[in-house]
Amino acid sequence: MRARPLNGGMPWWYARPSFLLLFRGFLLTIAALAAAGWVFISVTSGMTGLRDYNANTVQLIRERNHIFLVQPEWISGGAKAVGADFDLEWRWEMAEIRARWLVLFILWVAIVSYFIWRYSKQNSAQRPVSEPLRIGH
Repeated sequence: MRARPLNGGMPWWYARPSFLLLFRGFLLTIAALAAAGWVFISVTSGMTGLRDYNANTVQLIRERNHIFLVQPEWISGGAKAVGADFDLEWRWEMAEIRARWLVLFILWVAIVSYFIWRYSKQNSAQRPVSEPLRIGH
């Protein structure tokens, strides 16, 4: 008869929680990088195409990008006139990309922190508790 493995018949990767932690972190990082690329493409591709030159830039941003974190007025300084700010599109795109990347980074840090916390909690439950240090007795 074959001897039973020490880990109780579990796969090798399940017996090593540190491997699972690294693997989850790797997958999460790949997903975050893919999302960061998607953010860049989705923001910059929204402003291409035909445009109405009678509309101001703030109206164009609102018309072509329905979901945004940075209000165009925050960048324009309240300029509403046609052609008042030629580089408003570019400045708004860069501000929106930075804001979305910041949200992605915060989510990434929160999820990685959760994985690390859960890993440390599992490891502390498996380790025996040592006796407290007695000084002067």
